[in-house]
Amino acid sequence: MPAANPPPADTPTTPDETQSEDNNVASAKQQDEPAPSTGHSLRFWSIVASLAFTALCSSIEGTIITSALPTITAELGGGSSFIWVPNGYFLATMVMLPLMAQAANVFGRRWLTLISVALFTLGSGICGGANSPAMLIGGRVV
Repeated sequence: MPAANPPPADTPTTPDETQSEDNNVASAKQQDEPAPSTGHSLRFWSIVASLAFTALCSSIEGTIITSALPTITAELGGGSSFIWVPNGYFLATMVMLPLMAQAANVFGRRWLTLISVALFTLGSGICGGANSPAMLIGGRVV
């Protein structure tokens, strides 16, 4: 009978050596692959911050008026039309939302967002300078 050839010196002979070799191969493959990038650019974070700021302004516009409304209507003399002050804003928002969403798909979101913020600022200025209930409601609708 021929004698059995011994295994080559670099071949593992026990299960523990085989497992150790598999771990070494896996760690070598991980070292060759570049690490995934998790950081975002300054532009990304400035866009997120500006969108968060516009959402904050919109939520403040919709909620703060309810606490100040009794004083405002007493100063302007709009006793029976006070309900249109908050509801005019919400009605205009709901009317424009589908139109702006479709326009953003056609024209892009950047310019429509800038125009929306400019109109929001104009409406807030009109509300701040209102001297009648109708002007206040008009500013809220803008």
